[in-house]
Amino acid sequence: MHVAMVTAKLPSPQETAGRIRLSRLARALARYGTVHLFAALRPEDRAAEGRRAGEGLEPFSRVVTHAMQERPLGRWSMIPEEYRMFPDALVRAVAAGNEVHPFDAVVLGSVAAGRAVGGIQRAAVVLDVPRVDSVAREWGLRGSGARTAARLLSLRGWR
Repeated sequence: MHVAMVTAKLPSPQETAGRIRLSRLARALARYGTVHLFAALRPEDRAAEGRRAGEGLEPFSRVVTHAMQERPLGRWSMIPEEYRMFPDALVRAVAAGNEVHPFDAVVLGSVAAGRAVGGIQRAAVVLDVPRVDSVAREWGLRGSGARTAARLLSLRGWR
């Protein structure tokens, strides 16, 4: 089995529940084949990536990282900011990896990582997100009593 794990954070160091979950899932998948990591780097990930200094990261057979990109915020954009900040270079790297050896599965560790699936057609896509942002935002909107147009548009963008 040939798997791409695409995340909006580095699964190491394992200091948070999300990073621990991604790391454990990768180890489990690695028992059945090769797992390639494509990770966007948040500011807090850059130090960990610097310490890694290009060395391998268990259990991944390949690690590709790119910093989250800065994008001008369209005031009325329907696309959530985190999604727009996911690196274009990482999207291209996933597509290139799929061209060389097609992935059997693509595991998305965040909704923002969904940008990387556009050019992949035959792989199973697994969304491993314990908290779906659109659902969390809808619950917050219901509890607030205020349903402003901007908040409703933000919810629609996440969906």
